[in-house]
Amino acid sequence: SVLFKHAISPSSWTTPTHMSILTGLYPTAHGVIDTNHKMAEDRITIAERLKEHGYKTAAFISAPGMMPYELGYGQGFDTYDDYTVTLDIEHDLFELNPEHMGQNNRHMSPLTDRMAGEWLKRNQKEKFFIFVHYWDVHGDYSPPEQYAKLFDSDYKGKFKGVQQDIDNIKPGIKDEDLRHMLALYDGEIRYVDEYIGRLYDRLKELDLLENTILIIAADHGEEFLEHNSHWHGHTLYDELIHVPLIIHYPSLIRGQSLKAGQSPTDSGKVIDTQVGTIDIVPTVLELVNIQPKDNLHGRSLVELILNGDSPRKAGQSPSPEEREAYSETSIQEGYRSVRTGR
Repeated sequence: SVLFKHAISPSSWTTPTHMSILTGLYPTAHGVIDTNHKMAEDRITIAERLKEHGYKTAAFISAPGMMPYELGYGQGFDTYDDYTVTLDIEHDLFELNPEHMGQNNRHMSPLTDRMAGEWLKRNQKEKFFIFVHYWDVHGDYSPPEQYAKLFDSDYKGKFKGVQQDIDNIKPGIKDEDLRHMLALYDGEIRYVDEYIGRLYDRLKELDLLENTILIIAADHGEEFLEHNSHWHGHTLYDELIHVPLIIHYPSLIRGQSLKAGQSPTDSGKVIDTQVGTIDIVPTVLELVNIQPKDNLHGRSLVELILNGDSPRKAGQSPSPEEREAYSETSIQEGYRSVRTGR
């Protein structure tokens, strides 16, 4: 795998960012700046591009109402399921726990995992593109019990991670309460990591892993008073736009990166060059030998994957790889930012 240590999101909340991931365009270019704006008619998703070249396409979405088909997210997908998980939780949104705000009352990863796994099994002989979205790293901060206790097992306070508690993450909150909220969020990350591992194992069981491009990314981070606030979408500081990005493609990475005496199991790379999740589409297109007919804002990461970071001497100007990263959000003040290379 290749880990990109400095990956930047083009926005700090779900709806515009995911459309950027699927199009390789900044939010104001694709048009989905919030849940009230559809994608511009002349914009193309990666699913459309791949379907045109014979790929089966599917998406399994567990974000309730944040990535709806009608905004353009479903373009190019043979299957775009943004309703099964949401309908499954609707009946108990307030019945089981009235404190919850309806966003994460029941954990969605098991059902998302099952649907994605069943689709992969049915389509394992085909060229395919599957987009799997896990919502459970999100408010409410309510991982299953064993994960809720994983990082702060001795907590005796009243904070449970529900929306009311999240709204109370303010200057002056007790240190132990803030620490516990962070621990609950970390528990959610660990919980979803388990299901990402299951997806990886499913690809391995179906003998698909070696020749499948597996990309793990996030749309945004979360603030816990780093700038005297909480949640996401409201600013463009690093805690909200600095996100994970891992690309796993053994047949490419292993063949290019093995050194003398190195085994296939330790052939990963870490890239320090600043990149963006907006680079995912052009990277995939280059890896599958599809030349886009239009201009994308993102740029392929294949050269970085193959050759690693370009060394820079003291006083030397940044190389083209160390480009600036642009981000924007329409929430509150409508901020925009340019993050320079380190």
